[in-house]
Amino acid sequence: MCERDGSPLEQVEQVLAGRYVLKSVIGSGNMGTVYRATQLPMGRDVAVKLMHSDLVRNPDLVERFEREAQAAATVDHPNAITVFDSGRTSDGQVYISMELLEGESLSAMIDREIQIPPERALELWIPVVKAMVVAHRKGVIHRDLKPDLIWAVGACALLSLGTRGLWGNAVVSATGTAQAAVRTGR
Repeated sequence: MCERDGSPLEQVEQVLAGRYVLKSVIGSGNMGTVYRATQLPMGRDVAVKLMHSDLVRNPDLVERFEREAQAAATVDHPNAITVFDSGRTSDGQVYISMELLEGESLSAMIDREIQIPPERALELWIPVVKAMVVAHRKGVIHRDLKPDLIWAVGACALLSLGTRGLWGNAVVSATGTAQAAVRTGR
């Protein structure tokens, strides 16, 4: 915790929850920063989304972040990323640990290639659609499917499962973004 303002620290090489060594920043969004990390003691490379320290003080946002981890973990599919863990540290940091994917966003791929042939576009989108079918069957409704949230891993992966809501036995999350991913090639 920061001695000056009490906020959780978001520093590289920090050991988080005694289980994850944060190595480098992969990206950042509205709710948190995603780090490349090493899971201890296994030595496995993972991605850890750490909630922004200024948001941790808002119990509604913390609850939303935690529900998002639960929602993402329900999407169990060969084309979906694995969520390993989520929780809070003793000093108040809130995190989600998941499979680390290498590659680039579909948005970056479109910028680089300018035009993707229809056959390739279908190759990229079919696994996303299949994973979304599974998500819908689990009660997870996506709210913001876009190229920035789709990751090219050989073929394609969905990095963020923005949820409009969950129904059935699940918890409702009106505006959150659950970390999840969909990939092809399996």
